Amino acid sequence: GAGDGSDAAANYRVGLWPASQFTTTENAMKALRAERRAELAMEGHQWYDLARWGIAADEINAYINFEKNYLTRFANQSYATQWVTMPIPDAEITTMEGKLVQNVGWK
Repeated sequence: GAGDGSDAAANYRVGLWPASQFTTTENAMKALRAERRAELAMEGHQWYDLARWGIAADEINAYINFEKNYLTRFANQSYATQWVTMPIPDAEITTMEGKLVQNVGWK
């Protein structure tokens, strides 16, 4: 509120994005991410989007670092890149007889 940019979601307008806004791939991705956040809010897609875009650890660590200023339980917390992928169950690796390799960070 109060002009600090935190009210951006409240000012979200439905409409077409002008082509002039997509001058770079980065601008297009920012628009896509903003649209998905607004359109799919509270539907449980955000973590998967962050992981797919390769920015999960950076975004989650930014949130944790912000919260450290207010909540002591975040004082020694961080989000490791390995947590973006899930471990493959050992039974599946055994069944595949060496053709399947455990995800990095879960070996």
